[in-house]
Amino acid sequence: MSFILPGFLISLVAFVVLVPLVLLSVGTLIIWIGALLLPLTLHIASAAAQLSRARVRLWGGELPPAHYAVRPPGLPGQLRVLAEPRRWGDLAFETLIAFPLRTVSAILAITWTAVALGGVTYPVWSVFLPPQEQTVPGIVLETWTGAEPGAFATPSSSTPRSTASRASCSCCCSPSYCAGSRASRQW
Repeated sequence: MSFILPGFLISLVAFVVLVPLVLLSVGTLIIWIGALLLPLTLHIASAAAQLSRARVRLWGGELPPAHYAVRPPGLPGQLRVLAEPRRWGDLAFETLIAFPLRTVSAILAITWTAVALGGVTYPVWSVFLPPQEQTVPGIVLETWTGAEPGAFATPSSSTPRSTASRASCSCCCSPSYCAGSRASRQW
């Protein structure tokens, strides 16, 4: 969990920053603003990838160092960044690979932890659950309609069905409704 959640947060920030920058850069490439924004986008992607590599090394993984081309100063040097495949790979990794994988991993880690905590603490919060015969939709219907408690309770398998209307009814309404409607219809 201590490796997954920080990685997800890094990927989330990188995704939220990089995708709009890429779209803005490509969209404004025709008026040459994108040509100036795209190197900045690639530098940010490389910084995020370097941070991901540093985290892997911190946790004991062995990665070869990333080598970027030396660029001359000035505008021509910035535009040469566009020809570096390593920086484009960093951009693709951070937006297309790392973010979806880390999102799924974080969801699974959080869900797994929550289910485990829920199972361990079940004796504490189970006293607040409704009885076995009542269901959540039944409780909601009782609240909305103002019916008496237990009117929409499902019959439990341990209690025998004593009335004829209950034994022959297979609908989901209350037994008193079925008995009243059958008496009025004279089945």
